[in-house]
Amino acid sequence: MSIKSQIVTGVKRVSTILITSVVSLEFLNIVLGYNTLLHVLMPLLWFGRVAVAIHLVEGIIAAAIAQSQHKSPFRYAVYTFFVGTVGLFELMDDDRIPTFLKKLQS
Repeated sequence: MSIKSQIVTGVKRVSTILITSVVSLEFLNIVLGYNTLLHVLMPLLWFGRVAVAIHLVEGIIAAAIAQSQHKSPFRYAVYTFFVGTVGLFELMDDDRIPTFLKKLQS
């Protein structure tokens, strides 16, 4: 397994764990009533909300790209929501991948 594939796999795992944790924490915050979580967690929750919003936008972009490539838009949207930008790069052609990421492949 190459260094690039190990990095990509690690990013996918960490991203999935963090996004799932933020969504779970937000759900817990809603169920318990807002502002009942420890005040220490509130800045972390706001940071997580920004990350979820960014991942949501990436998921929408992935759905549009997948549909234009005659692939399953829902599947790629959900996948990209959890793994982030890595999912977009996997979906796109090699011509669209930035050069700094191509250098990692060699």
